[in-house]
Amino acid sequence: MQALRGKLGLKVLAFSPEDYRLDYRPVSALFRHRVNSPIYRIHLATGRQVEITAYHSLFTLCGGESAPVRGDELRPGDYIAAPRAWVEPPVYIRSIDIIDTFLDLPPHSTEKFFLYGVRSALTETVKAALKSHLARPAAWNDFLYHDYLPFNMLRWLPAALTEAFKDVKVGTKYCKLPARLPVSKALIELLGLYAAEGCVIYDGARDHRAIVLSFGVHEPALMEYAIDLAQDAFGYQARSVYAHESARTVKLSAEIIAVLLEDVLRAGSRSNSKRVPDLIFNLPPEERERYLISYLSGDGYPSAQFSRHLLENTAPDEADRAKYTFNTASRELASGLQYLLASLGKTWSARVVNREQSKAHPIVLNYQGQERVYDFVRKSDAWYTEFYWNTHASYLHYVPYEAIVDTCSDSAALSLHRRGQKGLSRTKIESLAQANRLTLQGRGAEFLQGDLGLLKITRIEPLEDYDHEWVYDISVPDGENFVAGSGPIVCHNSIDEALAGECTRIDIVIHPDSS
Repeated sequence: MQALRGKLGLKVLAFSPEDYRLDYRPVSALFRHRVNSPIYRIHLATGRQVEITAYHSLFTLCGGESAPVRGDELRPGDYIAAPRAWVEPPVYIRSIDIIDTFLDLPPHSTEKFFLYGVRSALTETVKAALKSHLARPAAWNDFLYHDYLPFNMLRWLPAALTEAFKDVKVGTKYCKLPARLPVSKALIELLGLYAAEGCVIYDGARDHRAIVLSFGVHEPALMEYAIDLAQDAFGYQARSVYAHESARTVKLSAEIIAVLLEDVLRAGSRSNSKRVPDLIFNLPPEERERYLISYLSGDGYPSAQFSRHLLENTAPDEADRAKYTFNTASRELASGLQYLLASLGKTWSARVVNREQSKAHPIVLNYQGQERVYDFVRKSDAWYTEFYWNTHASYLHYVPYEAIVDTCSDSAALSLHRRGQKGLSRTKIESLAQANRLTLQGRGAEFLQGDLGLLKITRIEPLEDYDHEWVYDISVPDGENFVAGSGPIVCHNSIDEALAGECTRIDIVIHPDSS
């Protein structure tokens, strides 16, 4: 057992056992230990999943109270707690600190970049701190005269001195970003387009990374919009490039943009490694929605409808009841988008198409007038998600009769229950309770007013080929629960039971001075 304790500065989404309300709560410890029991993948209705050990627990509702149930005691048909509401972060992120985030990267990732407009920050104190690291004595005068400094020189300065550089530009002569990069609408939408249509390309001969966005020839407006987004977000003039007869690309050759997207925002570099950047979940709902619409303009269906919303700065109206879909080769991106849908209050369901289920599809490619037909077979699993923009009907709004109802005198509800209907809607339960035709077990009233819902277990999958060395747990004081899984599910901190296994315990304590 390994434990990381102290002032971690981490918060997770968790519910209060007092009122079942979700909130961001501080983490007091992180744990990990080697796998010492079976691993199960728990599948819930709507496609949510979570992987747990035999002794890790999920929450159910029993007698009107939340109760943890161990993994090896769960059965298909059981109901498991999941968030049905979302909590906004306490503070939204309005800018990205390029200096601090780049200093967190390995030196080789930033060795090509420079700081511009630094003359006023090159004080005698900075000179003294850098003197022993100058390649030659005259270099300092060069920095002053040309008003620049190699970025990696900052690594030799104490944090207090780097603050003076927070108003400069960072990059190369081809692209310079403000040290405090605004989180603009253009950046948010460009990240959405990148998730759908982008990748990082690497030129080994030049040791250079760049961003490429791919579009069909039928999408000229979207391609031009992407070029405008790059200009608005980064002040960079991207260019369109011929790919083949039916496709064009938009290339952002500035490596600093590739480093920002791949290494800092961790947006992924290929279709199977894409993810929703953490930044997106720290934005207001209307900006999260712009990211989603931008992504759907590329990978959503119907993409043309979302392209129109992207270009016209609109969204589906309140009367919209259509079902939309998207699919991706990245499990992490699918999960992130499902969390994003949940954060926007949208109803969704998901499924996985395994590679053995995929069929070959003939694709005609035309390159400079020559056509060839290729059979393409999906080489990785695909994650499909269906969702509604405004329809809020969901299993999460139904509660199992036996778990919450104590007495009921309503003939219609009793008749449905006798005929096998297991759940009642929250609104129905509340209306019957107000009419004194139904009473609740335990703290059922608090559960109904809280932020949790219940979803049925549809399948429990033992993972025989689980190939990870470690399993993890989180301690959250005054609740010992946290939201996790592929699609949000409430998990219970079960580390005390994990300690029953035979393993060496190593405590790592973080002191206030970070030592």
